[in-house]
Amino acid sequence: MFVASIAVIIEHMTNGCILPVSFLLTGNPTYYNLALYGEVAFMIYATTLLLTSYALQRDVSIEQMHPAVWHLLILHHVASMMLCIGCIMFGDVVPKQLVCYVLLALLG
Repeated sequence: MFVASIAVIIEHMTNGCILPVSFLLTGNPTYYNLALYGEVAFMIYATTLLLTSYALQRDVSIEQMHPAVWHLLILHHVASMMLCIGCIMFGDVVPKQLVCYVLLALLG
């Protein structure tokens, strides 16, 4: 459980804080893209583990939460993926600074 918590904290700090703030400070789009693609990759991984937990009827997820909240975590992960994929697909139409502020707001 401790290692799982550390993994989630590192992911949230990296994709939700460090990379968006780095983009806001430098304007380098690499940080923006890393935040979005990193978030999508982690959400795919975490959602796959939750779905596997459902199939096995045993918790093998990163979050190590009670089975009663698995459906909420799946909803959270899918919604996060949809937002990030939408920002990636719409490209320059989406204001990158606003997306970074939203990523930061989602942490709080």
